[in-house]
Formats: sequence, C-alpha cells, structure tokens
Amino acid sequence: MERTVATLSGAMSARDPYAAGQAHRVAQLALAIGGAMAMDAADLRLLRLAAPVHDVGKIAMPAEILSKPTRLSEAELAIIRMHSEAGCELLGPAELPDEVLTAVRQRHERLDGSGYPDGLDGAAIGRFASGRGVRYDEEVCGICLHLFREQGFSFVE
Repeated sequence: MERTVATLSGAMSARDPYAAGQAHRVAQLALAIGGAMAMDAADLRLLRLAAPVHDVGKIAMPAEILSKPTRLSEAELAIIRMHSEAGCELLGPAELPDEVLTAVRQRHERLDGSGYPDGLDGAAIGRFASGRGVRYDEEVCGICLHLFREQGFSFVE
C-alpha cells in the first residue's frame, strides 16, 4: 500500500510540483497532529497513507484549470470540485483501506455542511477528513495551533 501511495504521489508531483510540496507538508502536519492526539499506530498508518494522496484526483482535472493564474469561473470551480470523487475512483483499484478513500473523498467537507462533494456535516464526516468550530474540528485545530505556537513545529523539506 505504501508503494502504491508513493507511486501516485510521485505522479502528482510530476504533473504539478506545487502539489508535490503541499502533499508532503500535509502529510507531515497530519502525522504531527495525530501523534499529539495520541492516535494508535494503526490510525497513524492510515494518516500516512491518506495524507500524501488527499488531492490525487487533481490528476484527472484539466491542466489549464489547475494552473489558471486568474480567478476560476463557476463552471471551472464545479470541475475542480470533482477532484475529491475522482481521487476515490483512482484509488479504488489499489484496495487501500476504506478510511483512506473516505478521507480523500471527504477532504473538502465542512462541519457546517457547506463543503463538497456530499455536503456532509458534523459527525457524518470521517475522522481523517476533518479539516475550529463551525468549519473545522475544534480539537484538531487546537492541536495544530499548539504545535506551531508552542512546540515550534516546522516543515522539513
């Protein structure tokens, strides 16, 4: 599974170097938050699998929209919002754990139901997909802020 994730992450990197750096940073921060939340080894493994491929569906999006230097139109935004579902479809044959597919699909869901692709709210959003209060999981955000402000967390390039 780790090799599959590394391969897909590498494909994203080749297509979009910004996405590569962002995926790496997301993985570092997700694992730091998971560790601070005292997640067990199995949950940390799920984070290690999901974080690098959270935006893998962007591989299926038109390059001209992904790299557009100006504001996206409503139609273009609708296309980009399909990347979460596309990511699940791309990852499906890899037989990754369901929690990984759920995290990829629900990555843009918001606690208040304003997210996409399914408009889920509150407890309907999976543990690994939560992005304080109205939009983001309060515990996760508090830990994230603590890591940066008090623990001096920084990204390793």
